[in-house]
Amino acid sequence: MTGTLTNLMKEHERALVQMTFLIDAASRIYKQGFSNEDMNVIRGSVDYIAADFHNHCENEERKIYPGLKSYVSDFSLQSFKDEHRQITQSLELLKQLMPGVNENPAYGGLALELKTKAREFAHLFSNHIQKENECFYLMAKDILPQKTLTQIFKNWKQK
Repeated sequence: MTGTLTNLMKEHERALVQMTFLIDAASRIYKQGFSNEDMNVIRGSVDYIAADFHNHCENEERKIYPGLKSYVSDFSLQSFKDEHRQITQSLELLKQLMPGVNENPAYGGLALELKTKAREFAHLFSNHIQKENECFYLMAKDILPQKTLTQIFKNWKQK
């Protein structure tokens, strides 16, 4: 696998680690009650994923997808873009829920909703990552010339 695609897959790995932190902390809050430490883990994970995911998607959609356009159907590329939007919406929902989860026992229902939405987000995002890693990136490696991949990565890092 080329260095460019390996680096993209490493970004995926880092996001998956953050998702694990997010789910674990949300589950602990639901089971054990509010914890500032766990809320900080949730905030940190959501912030990391949101920043990384936004840049990652922008680069894929602006730099990789156009290179594959003549080899892949518009429908396939659009389905990846649609998943990017769904994942972004799911992240936004998590961000909206987080302030309501606090030490007040009246907010216990939000802890369950946060745990549930964190798991839904993780499922959606991990499925997307799996499709990109196992299908999309392998296809890009086979279709796009190394020179193109190198240029994409160079432009990616300059942004």
